[in-house]
Amino acid sequence: MGSTENTEISFFGLPRFATVVVAVTIYLISSVGCVYANKWLLSNVGVCHGFIPLVQQMIGVVFVRSLIYITAIFGMGETENSQKKEPEKAVVTNDSVFNRLWMRYKYTWPASLCFSLTIVLNNACLSMAKLSTYSVAKSTTLIWNVIFQYILLKVRLPLSTIFSCFLIISGVAVGSLDTSTLSPLALIAGCLSSIFQSLFNTCIGVALPKTNNDTSEVLVRNQELSSVFLVIYIIVSKELINLIRLSPCFDISSDLFLSCWITFFLTTAFAAGVNKFTFMVIGLTEPSTFSVIGFTKSGIQVAGGWFIYKDPASIKSVTSVILTLSGSLIYGITRGTAGNNSGKEEKEQIRRLTRCSAASVGDIDIPKVDSETRGGNNADNSSPSTDKEKLIQSKV
Repeated sequence: MGSTENTEISFFGLPRFATVVVAVTIYLISSVGCVYANKWLLSNVGVCHGFIPLVQQMIGVVFVRSLIYITAIFGMGETENSQKKEPEKAVVTNDSVFNRLWMRYKYTWPASLCFSLTIVLNNACLSMAKLSTYSVAKSTTLIWNVIFQYILLKVRLPLSTIFSCFLIISGVAVGSLDTSTLSPLALIAGCLSSIFQSLFNTCIGVALPKTNNDTSEVLVRNQELSSVFLVIYIIVSKELINLIRLSPCFDISSDLFLSCWITFFLTTAFAAGVNKFTFMVIGLTEPSTFSVIGFTKSGIQVAGGWFIYKDPASIKSVTSVILTLSGSLIYGITRGTAGNNSGKEEKEQIRRLTRCSAASVGDIDIPKVDSETRGGNNADNSSPSTDKEKLIQSKV
């Protein structure tokens, strides 16, 4: 099953090996570039933790809608599938607007709220942390994933997972001793974003069976509702008012005006690349291989902080980076090779991608969750190949 489906994944008809090389290369460039572009925006635009992802969402939606209309005009869209789905959506009772909205978002609003908080706190962490230690501040995501899996899903913890968590905790502890490279506020923001990111993973797992495991539909609803939450945030926090008054992105006469908006488009393109090619890399490689690729991405990001941004490389900061990255790598490799229930593992791989969107900061980590514990029979009713097709053509 796995081999036949892997051959279906191709980049413009290239052979499998060439597709793997292209997918991995673009994934690495997009992942690292997205973090660097967001770092530039946070350093030059102003306090814009919620504004950045909101603009990226808008750009992504406009771009995707344009593609949909263009493909529809030239007959390249999924017209048959859309025609089949329209009657189902048209058969709606005369419910109030509130009831219709509630029925649409009642399973996805917890995930959207957690997603919005994750992005805002991610940006807060990135704005306060050095690029070389940003991965350290965010490394606790894996630990919280493990904790929530154990508490909520009753997933057993192998010794390798406990050892990986120990390495990560040790790395964070060592890194926190050097406040010149990892500020306490950055660490707190990173830990909080990790908590909400882990909760998001759990909420997505709950929402998917309620929507017939339609990853595309869950992704669209998450984008819609998270945009609403982000609008509320930038209004309540007065972030938008301060940006209009002080930010160069609203000052046409500023030398940075054009650079800001070019970077907004650039980081949106990077995030879209992460979404598309994360799927391709996972589909073309083993989970353990993807963990090594993720380790390489983090290593490049850290090295860039040291050599490009000239971040101080103290003994404590270097040790913390080595410990946290090693813990994540060991976890990914051992969990990736622990079991290989291809159908359910592939379903879980697709589920992981639903947390990507144009608002993501590009640092995608892949936690291993037992789909048997969560999915039940509903997860088995949907064809993996069908879900793949939906995800390929879904909105970024």
